[in-house]
Order: sequence, then C-alpha cells, then structure tokens
Amino acid sequence: MGLDTPFLIIGAGSSGTTLLSTILDSHPRLACGPELSLFNKRDIYRDFEYVKSNFDKWMRQGLSTDGQAEYRVFLNNLDAYYQDQESVLDLVAKSSSLREFSDDFFQSYLEERGKDIWGLKAGSNSYCIEEFMSLYPNSKIIHLTRDGRDSVCSLEKRSNSLFHSVSHWLFNVCASIRERGKDHYLEVKYEDIVSTPEQQIGKIFSHIGVEFSRADLKKENSYWYSHADGNVHSSWGQSPFEKITDESVGRHLAEMSNQARALFYGMRLTPHARRLLGVNYRCSGQLMEVLGYEGPSEKTLPPVDLDHFRIGVSEYISRSKREAATGGTFWKPLTWVSPMHYFFPVQPGSPT
Repeated sequence: MGLDTPFLIIGAGSSGTTLLSTILDSHPRLACGPELSLFNKRDIYRDFEYVKSNFDKWMRQGLSTDGQAEYRVFLNNLDAYYQDQESVLDLVAKSSSLREFSDDFFQSYLEERGKDIWGLKAGSNSYCIEEFMSLYPNSKIIHLTRDGRDSVCSLEKRSNSLFHSVSHWLFNVCASIRERGKDHYLEVKYEDIVSTPEQQIGKIFSHIGVEFSRADLKKENSYWYSHADGNVHSSWGQSPFEKITDESVGRHLAEMSNQARALFYGMRLTPHARRLLGVNYRCSGQLMEVLGYEGPSEKTLPPVDLDHFRIGVSEYISRSKREAATGGTFWKPLTWVSPMHYFFPVQPGSPT
C-alpha cells in the first residue's frame, strides 16, 4: 500500500478541484476521496494525547479551521471512507500517534477500494500544508489555480456573499502559493486542464509518481458518482475526459459587475493574515499577476459599496461569537477593505 506517498489537491473553491479529483480517482491505483475535513485543522497536529481526549467532542461539535473558510465540520463524508463515528473512535483509541491513526484509516479505505495510493481534495488543506508534510514527508501537493474573477462568479452563486467569496479566493490562494518552489508542490491552471486535459493530467501523474495512460482512466474505477452528493457535474459524461469544455473560462466578462470587480481588487489581506501565512502578498491584483492571468482592462473602478462593509462586519462578528463560544479564542479578521476604497475609485492594479 502507498500509505507513505499520499497527495493533496488544493485550490480555492470553484477552481476545478472536484473535476480533477474525479479524473484521478478513475485510475485503478489512485483513491482520491471527497473532503474529509481532518488535515485542515491545526489542533489535530497537537500532542496526540490532547487529540485523543478531544476527538469525540470534535466529532460531535465540530472544529473550526483558522483560515478564511471556517469549515466547522470534522471528519465528514465518513460513509465514503467506509467508516462511521464508532469505528473511527475505536481507531483513535487504539492509535499512539496521528500518523498511526491516519495509516490505519487509509489502509482500510484502500483495501475497500482495491487501490494502493490515497489522495484528498480540499482547498482548506492548504492552511496546514507544513504540518501535513511533517506527517507525510513524501507526499505531493497539487494546487489547481483559476482566474479569480471566474472563481468568485461561481462561488457567489453558491449562496455565499460576495464579500466572503472574494475573501475566500484571496486567502486560499495565498495559503497555497507559499509552497511555490518546493519539490512536493505542483501548480496547474484550471484553464489548461480544460483546454489540454491529457497533457496536464500527464504532468500531474508524473508529479504523483504514477505512470499515465489515458486508457487506464475509466468511470467504473471511480466512486465519485455515488459518493459525491450530486457534486459531480453531469456534463462530464461517461469518461473523465468526455465533454469537458472551456465554456466557463472568462465567464466574468459577462457575469461580473463593476461593483463586484471593485470589491475583488479592493480586498486586502490583514497584517495578521500575512503573518499567519508567512507571505507578503496583499491583494487580488497582485495574485492575478503572480499567477500569470491577464490584468484588468479598467483603469479605475467605482468605490466599493458600503453594504459590503456591513456584510463584512456582520460575518466577522458572527464568527467571532462562534469561536469564543466553542474554543474560547479571540478571532482576528483575515481580510479587509481599506476605508479609502469605500469613498474613492479603486485602482485595479497590484500595489507597489
């Protein structure tokens, strides 16, 4: 079993991570399951006696990430891993370390799937990459990027507020690209996946260390179609490459209002967030440039609507109350919009 060489697919929401997971999971050796919400929690990497004493409570009450996406759920989708709460708690009780628990959990999963290498997809796993790499030094990271304007258009349609959607993209991408330049990290654009899928998938397989043949990728090897709660797009057809199109590339040109663009380019990481991530990136315009996406055509955008200030404050207060009630912690905001952007036109270029 390839317990020592797992892989993580990370990326902001609506960046194609589910599509990529479905493709990889259709290989006879790779088992890439849905979000597990385990490795994105910093507390899980603490002393294992502390973890064991809190595990049952976390499964009942949830455990928040310390990133922009709160994700209070803890070990969800257990049925997709052929486990339930009782069996997981039994595994925890028998384990002497997080690595032992994880190996036992995924060995059982791989045996059920008849495969030998496991992987996970979850954008929020990017919050704890260093901790995960300490747990699995031979693991691989695949970061799927997408034009932030297209991602935000899609995220907003999932009933997220525009403020949250922009904040999520900004923070998650910064959390992911801090791994750039390391051997375990591979960055792939969603736009390249949908335009030249075979070439890009081949690159990803090479990174994982598994030989790639398009003929090996078959729908019957994948269980996503029965374990994804409708999250597999019917347009993907009967094989991993069938009917994948680039029709969503550039959707922001028709769907994104100038007000949404103003918020996208006006949002900033707070100094606390930059310290937490250990990055110097500040804003979406800077990230778009770093990722190699075309810059904005607008010279200026309108001031950010004050309604976004109200929404941002409301979301901050709501989460602060939950963090204080469940963990007794003081929540610090991770993103903000400069007051000047609420009263003066927004310059969409990256800051100097």
